[in-house]
Amino acid sequence: MHSFEKLFFLLVTVFLGFSQVCLAQGFPDCSIGCLGKSDPGSCSLEDNKCLCSHKPFVEGTFACFKSSCTNAGDLKSAYDMAAAMCSQAGVTETIVAPPKRTLIPTRRAYPIAIRRV
Repeated sequence: MHSFEKLFFLLVTVFLGFSQVCLAQGFPDCSIGCLGKSDPGSCSLEDNKCLCSHKPFVEGTFACFKSSCTNAGDLKSAYDMAAAMCSQAGVTETIVAPPKRTLIPTRRAYPIAIRRV
């Protein structure tokens, strides 16, 4: 393993406060690259309460989840794990509703009867 990869996994593990086993069991693979990627502002990567209170960090992480996790189940799992982590740190006010992938309904044509009088 290259030193950059070791550093990355160390930062992710510290950021979450979990062991690597818990990390692998909790977050889907598509979301792992998003963890710690957003700007933490003045927060330390070890301070989950600060990170979860820093709205740009939370929004950036969730936006990364949404673009990286194309499977709806993985997206929900990543969101749920992050929300649980923030909740454990005592922060819920920056957690927004889970992102959804929605289908745009197609237009349907309905015949209109015009009666002449």
